[in-house]
Amino acid sequence: MAIEVIKTPKLKASNVSSNTINMTIEPENYDFNNNDHRITIDVISSPKEESKAPVNGKISPGTNDETFPGQKYVLDDETKKELIAAVYSEASESDYLESDAMGVTSVILNRCEDKSGIFENTVHNVIFQPTQFEGTTKTKYEEAMKDPSCVQPEMIDAINRVLNGERNTDALYFVGRNEYNEFRKDF
Repeated sequence: MAIEVIKTPKLKASNVSSNTINMTIEPENYDFNNNDHRITIDVISSPKEESKAPVNGKISPGTNDETFPGQKYVLDDETKKELIAAVYSEASESDYLESDAMGVTSVILNRCEDKSGIFENTVHNVIFQPTQFEGTTKTKYEEAMKDPSCVQPEMIDAINRVLNGERNTDALYFVGRNEYNEFRKDF
């Protein structure tokens, strides 16, 4: 279970179990108006065996045509906006849209959960790990950060499916192939 607390000294976790975390913030002597803080709670529940759901459209190489259970994530608004912009900048907008968007989101979350030490363990840090998600340096990323409404509703739905515990790949990498991405476990 990945929990990262950044610049929030009055945060306490209690009743931590395999399925829930109860968090409290003590406001005493803490400046909530200071914009230089972020609380990130990535994983909030364990995967459950659920029925498989189909992935619509063409299927990107290295992804599945049905989903399988994964960890569920709840992100703060800024981190979710970064995730959506990163997926928008990296995923195909062709007939592979749902498969690619779910695949890129799955790769990001798979990296958060990876125990090899190669990757960071929070969504924000995975997205901005040096030399990784090239799309974050491109115009499409900035466009989505400034105006999230430019992202297709189908892409948002695909991202939310993954955040809600549906994965379509266990890959840690992907390579752009113009019309689609190819997903891989190894580089």
